[in-house]
Amino acid sequence: MIDAQRPPLEELPLFYHGYVQRMGQAQDLFSALDATTRDVIATFATVDEERSLYRYAPGKWSLRELVQHLSDCERILTYRALCFARGDRNPLPGFDEDAYAAASGADERSWTSLTSEWEGVRSSTLDLFRSFSPSMLLNSGTANNGLVTVRALGWIVAGHTAHHLSIIHERYR
Repeated sequence: MIDAQRPPLEELPLFYHGYVQRMGQAQDLFSALDATTRDVIATFATVDEERSLYRYAPGKWSLRELVQHLSDCERILTYRALCFARGDRNPLPGFDEDAYAAASGADERSWTSLTSEWEGVRSSTLDLFRSFSPSMLLNSGTANNGLVTVRALGWIVAGHTAHHLSIIHERYR
């Protein structure tokens, strides 16, 4: 297995530091991703179709939109990782998460379809990061005007997921 140790914070923009720090004692990317995968699947299993439309406040995302956001964001972060791992030096843009959520149509989809999609995205994320060599993990590039390594992007994926799990447990129960 590839050794993907926790990156020093210098490998990622300040905005993402909290995501990496959220991963607690995890020292290896794959254990961090595996832990969040288990937690997400267990959490999703406790939500039914009706509850998945819940919004904890007006203007906030439904649980369905939140799950779609997790899939969208993970795809974007792994695309960045793929580009930089392959040596692409082109700067990559940011994205407006609220605009993506509004345009997603998530509330018209079933909870099962959204959670199944997320599981497929996560499986693909794991396969992608396992395919990277140690040197590829250390490649870097610019995304959303910030320099970031491939390794750090994997940790951001794990921490972003943990962040939203915390929100689900705090605000959607």
